[in-house]
Amino acid sequence: MALLVLIVGCVIGAFFGIRALLPAMPRVGIDEVVAPKTESVVFGPGMDLEKVAAAAYGERHFAVLLAQFHHVSESRIPDGMVIRTPSIPRLFQQAGLEARYQPAINALARAAQEFYTARPAYELERKGVLRWTKFRVSDAMSRKLFRLADELEMSGEWLAKQVAAPQTVPKLSIGHFNQAAAGLRSLAKGVVEEYDMEMIGQHFGHGFQNLLAWVEMQYR
Repeated sequence: MALLVLIVGCVIGAFFGIRALLPAMPRVGIDEVVAPKTESVVFGPGMDLEKVAAAAYGERHFAVLLAQFHHVSESRIPDGMVIRTPSIPRLFQQAGLEARYQPAINALARAAQEFYTARPAYELERKGVLRWTKFRVSDAMSRKLFRLADELEMSGEWLAKQVAAPQTVPKLSIGHFNQAAAGLRSLAKGVVEEYDMEMIGQHFGHGFQNLLAWVEMQYR
């Protein structure tokens, strides 16, 4: 019995010891996340919100975030409407985010921005690699992707710890960011799967969109 207790204690200690070695959420200033070159566009014929999101943030799936921010349907945007595309931290600030949650948004947004900035170089490395296979990712790229995955998870954990009743933890959003982190780790290992980039983009987009809905619903 004593031996069993000792073993369990060692396992628990090892777990928390490893957890303690994981990086803390990075401190990111609100303006360290670079704003799009054009922070607003006038919607017109032939345009769609996915193209606007891709031009602004590097990912078409951020269209759901813009639709939430402007309280419109992606498929029913009138010509002439001004679509604002501030940096994601500023977008949340403009939506009324409580200041105590801002550090997590800043860190999540910078991780996303770093990924989409690095994505062309990553795609060049895996050019010509068949799906459902693996390839050798450069050490620098692999380290970057693993770091960004850690930052996403740690930011979600930090955010959850700031929430106090009657507000509720945005579990759906945090879940999306954790899934995006899992996707980045898979990329870092050189795993090539069908629709992997598509899924990461969807998790980023819906993570931020659900987080904005959480803000607008008074953190419920």
